[in-house]
Amino acid sequence: MAELTLERGAWAEVPQAVQFAVRGQMTVAGVGIFKTAIDAAVVGQASILLLGLREVPFLPSITLSYLADLVVRLQQRGGGIVLVGADAKVKMVLASLGLVQFFHFHDDFGPAREFAKGLARQLAQQPRLLIARGPGEGQEYPIAGTVAIGGADDATIRIRAQHIQPKHAEVYAADGRCYVKDLGSKMGTYVGKKKVATQALVDGDVIRIVDFELRFLAAGGG
Repeated sequence: MAELTLERGAWAEVPQAVQFAVRGQMTVAGVGIFKTAIDAAVVGQASILLLGLREVPFLPSITLSYLADLVVRLQQRGGGIVLVGADAKVKMVLASLGLVQFFHFHDDFGPAREFAKGLARQLAQQPRLLIARGPGEGQEYPIAGTVAIGGADDATIRIRAQHIQPKHAEVYAADGRCYVKDLGSKMGTYVGKKKVATQALVDGDVIRIVDFELRFLAAGGG
């Protein structure tokens, strides 16, 4: 079996999506190559990952664990993972681990791309936060419930930086509007230049937490 390779496809139609055709054997070294390439692709704007697996007969448990963790992070950003041409054995292993429901499956890239377009349209119709400055710049997070911001491991938008507390602030939807709320942080949370406790947001508002900035995009905005 050939060494593992990942061929990234050029696809500018949906900026939130990235696709790879994966080929070869997922050895220990191959897992490292795989994770490095995928992590680099989703650091910025991409939140929808299309993985062509037709020429990959087996995925080791360490790869499945990585994908299970990644799909949760991408779903927080309104995206997900589409496995294209996955072998029946791969689906069986995912099912046995209780993971199959976290993924989408298509036989070819054509239908997978149409599915990705649909996800992107759904995201654009939701209120969301865009990281305008700081780690993850360009990423968007839909505001379906509460978006937790801070350094905690379970924060939706995790910021590991000096003066940013584990539970620093949150943005939430209520009564048809979106609000930002400071959670008693020492450095405070700002909308524009104004320090706020709780503030309703309007399209284009910039939330500033220390040196980190988030832009609020209303439904259909951006």
